[in-house]
Amino acid sequence: MLNRFMLFGLIIAISSCIREESLNPEADILSFSLPNGVAIGESIFNEGDIAVRVRKDADLSGLVPAIEITPGATIEPTIHTPQDFSHPVTYTVTAADGLHQRKYVVTTSSSALYHFSFEQWELLSSGFFYLTPVEYEDGERRTIWDSSNKGVSLYQKDINAEALRYPVHPTEKCKAGKYAAEMVTGIGPGKIFTFKIPITAGSLFTGVMSLATAMTNPLASTRFGQPCMEKPLRFRGYYNYHPGEGDYITAAGVLSGKRDTCTIQAVFFRVDENLPGGVLDGTNNTTHPNILAIAQLPDSARTGTKGDGYLFFDLPFVYRSDEELDFEHKEYKIAIILSSSAKGDLYEGVAGSRLRVDELEIVTTE
Repeated sequence: MLNRFMLFGLIIAISSCIREESLNPEADILSFSLPNGVAIGESIFNEGDIAVRVRKDADLSGLVPAIEITPGATIEPTIHTPQDFSHPVTYTVTAADGLHQRKYVVTTSSSALYHFSFEQWELLSSGFFYLTPVEYEDGERRTIWDSSNKGVSLYQKDINAEALRYPVHPTEKCKAGKYAAEMVTGIGPGKIFTFKIPITAGSLFTGVMSLATAMTNPLASTRFGQPCMEKPLRFRGYYNYHPGEGDYITAAGVLSGKRDTCTIQAVFFRVDENLPGGVLDGTNNTTHPNILAIAQLPDSARTGTKGDGYLFFDLPFVYRSDEELDFEHKEYKIAIILSSSAKGDLYEGVAGSRLRVDELEIVTTE
């Protein structure tokens, strides 16, 4: 699953920010929400993008959102100015010093994405050169993916390293179109303070990495899930997996002869008061009682494929109960989790393990 190394990297970054607060005044939107009856669920932050799921029949014109910004900062347009959210709305936050600024683009959607082609990759984090896959719907960008690149960028010596030096990146060795997603397991930075990080797996997931809990509960800062508005039946796509050929490395030592495996998984879950924050995280993405169904590549298929060709997979969602779904009144989400080393969150794996995926699809109709 996801790597604790990337969460620990965030802790280092937060500590640095605290020490340098006077040199780097903040200009952030801390929370954003549209009125009740319009929005469904919490807004999703991903760098400078804020995505809001709205009801299909909602009137998005003349809305005044609830916005919280960094103390002492100002925002333009002002918080109390009505906006038409049927189109992207850009907010500019200016720090208390009047010099530092940050732009946020708010987009709304009344539909969910179910097909992922990995054709578009963009720089979402200023100051770093790693790429993240993005999707476009009706010409508008949807940032639904995050990856272990974010953690690596925080301790990698050369932050301007080309995209291929990060564990998750595009590859032209694809099934269709121009690009596919490639995840590679590499040697980690070793020991950082009391943490031992021998392996860094390539991990890609729908959701975002949040800094809010990185200092107190690192695994909880992986926030899995995107809106789902129809019952998922199958998880399809193409993959190619080559496990690394060296020793299996763990934080405790080397296990000779043990093979690495990959992770290809989709998790469908209900959002309610029993799921604080409305997302799964690295501690409960297979165990939380709100999980309704999981589609997962079986163990026999996770050990490797032959050659560079892609294999097609078509996985049923296995439901844990016969609960009746109510998309009109209840909120549901789905998380896709991919990794070149299945136990990357434990710093385990084999250097050189490589997972490629392309043309993923959540099937919601027979």
